[in-house]
Amino acid sequence: EPYIKYCVANGLANGMNQDTFAPDQNITPTHAAKMLLNALGYASDKEGFTGGSWTINVHVRAQSAKLYENLGDLDTAKPLTRDDAAQMIVNALQAAKVEYVEKTEVVDGEQLTGTVCTEKLNGKTPLTLLQEAYGVRELPVAK
Repeated sequence: EPYIKYCVANGLANGMNQDTFAPDQNITPTHAAKMLLNALGYASDKEGFTGGSWTINVHVRAQSAKLYENLGDLDTAKPLTRDDAAQMIVNALQAAKVEYVEKTEVVDGEQLTGTVCTEKLNGKTPLTLLQEAYGVRELPVAK
């Protein structure tokens, strides 16, 4: 329960609804992708990861973050296998972290200000979750 509360409090996960988390149920690749995207800095409320079209919005961002790479024939509606979960986690560790920044732009003489999602940088290169969490650039090769 404390781990679930931590994940919910930090925006990494939410439940089936406001009162139910269902920790004993399987998750789909879509559910895993949403949690991993949240860990990368994507905000559920800003990205539309809630509501009726949340799965579509998660898939779009998961594809762009390359969370589904090296997964073969992935059925995003079926329970996630352990090997696919591990691959998704490896993909997330190597993905760029994101942040939301205020941006002002002049369009047709009118000044427009809004929040945009952009990659966090480590110098001139994107900061990965692996770098931020563990301070390393690459995963060690398994022996």
